[in-house]
Parts: sequence; C-alpha cells; structure tokens
Amino acid sequence: MQIFNIRDYGARICDTLQTQIIQKAIDDCFLAGGGRVVIPCGIYLTGGLRLRSNVQLYLEAGAYLKGSRNPDDYYSFVSDPIEPVTMEPVGNTPQTSRSAVATSDWCNGLIRALDAENISVIGEKGSYIDGDNCAIMPNGEDGFRGPHGMSIWRCKNVHLEGYTFVNSANWCHAIFQTQNITIRSVSIFGGHDGVDIRTCDNVLIEDCEFHTGDDAVAGFDDHDVIIRNCKLNSA
Repeated sequence: MQIFNIRDYGARICDTLQTQIIQKAIDDCFLAGGGRVVIPCGIYLTGGLRLRSNVQLYLEAGAYLKGSRNPDDYYSFVSDPIEPVTMEPVGNTPQTSRSAVATSDWCNGLIRALDAENISVIGEKGSYIDGDNCAIMPNGEDGFRGPHGMSIWRCKNVHLEGYTFVNSANWCHAIFQTQNITIRSVSIFGGHDGVDIRTCDNVLIEDCEFHTGDDAVAGFDDHDVIIRNCKLNSA
C-alpha cells in the first residue's frame, strides 16, 4: 500500500489551518491510484476535507484532527479542480430540501465524500476527530447547527473504524444513498445524531459506543441493516 504522510507534506501542529496540506496528501493518493493518508500523533486544525475513491485516511495513536470553528472553512469542495462538483439548488420540496441536496450548506462536513468508492477512515486507539461544535448562524438546523462530522453521499464500500469522534456540530455521520457500509469500534461523545443513514444498503454497525445529544442511530429507506454489540446512549 502506498503511504502519504501529511507531515511529509509540511503539516504542522499549530493554530494555522492545515486544510490545503492534508487535502494535497489525499489528492496525491487518489491520483496515484489509492493508498493510505497518515495523520500522525499531534493536533491538526482543518476545515472541510474531501475523501476520494480508494483512499484510506489513517489516524495513528495520538492523532487529533480538529475542525475549524469558522463555518466558512468548509467550502473548498465548491472549487474542486480534480473532481468538479455541480452545485444544486435548494428548494422547499422533499426532493430539493436542504437535507436532500448533497451540496447544500446543511450537508457540509468536516470529512466529505461524494460519488466515491472504496473509502475508509481508520483510527488507532487514542485517535480523535473533533468537530469543535462549529456553529452556522442563522442557516443551521435549529438556528445553530454546523457541519456534520462526516457527510457521505452516493458512495460504495465505506469502512469506518477505531477512532473517537467528539463535539460534532451536527450529525456525526450523515450517510446517504450509499451501499456497503461498515462502522466498527467507533466511539462518539457529544454532537447530535451518531449515525444517520438514508437510502442505504448493506449496513453493519458493531462494537461501537455512542453517547449523543440526539438519536444514537437513525434513518429511513434502508435495507439490510445490522446493529449489534453496541452501547447506545442518547440525551
């Protein structure tokens, strides 16, 4: 497996956004045919990242991927030169509402995947992803919610394992229209929904621990969903 370490790209542990550096490692990994992007031990501040096909985002023990508090830092996907995105209009019908449009403000995410396959986020014990409760006013849900922890749309073969996610500004994992999802040994503390799956097929959630502010697991129009051996606690 090809390895792309963000420290080799110049990532630093500091108060400066590392978004472009981390995204560059992801992009190079994707363009090389796939592999592993390594987040080593340390706290790395970032805005929205786009995960691409055949890329594994791997957090080593002590890695701490910390989301920006500024909601404007979650829009880099709009001008993506590698896989351009068509911005869809948001309306007032069920088919055009903010939660039905992948490019809406409401669907922003700290980690975003669109039309990708064979993607994974793997964390060693003691690795963290922190949404830092970034708020979007006044357009956020309930007038304050910000980006999801992960916003995954129209993907195939998604594997999420091992990390702890804290302080998601909206749903921790928003996964829509996606097939073949495994979520294993993931811990969630704070935020809103832990995992929300909509129109998804073949979903396995096991050995997880969710302490969420809203639904631990939610969704609709899903097929072949297994949830087992999990600790689920909702406020």
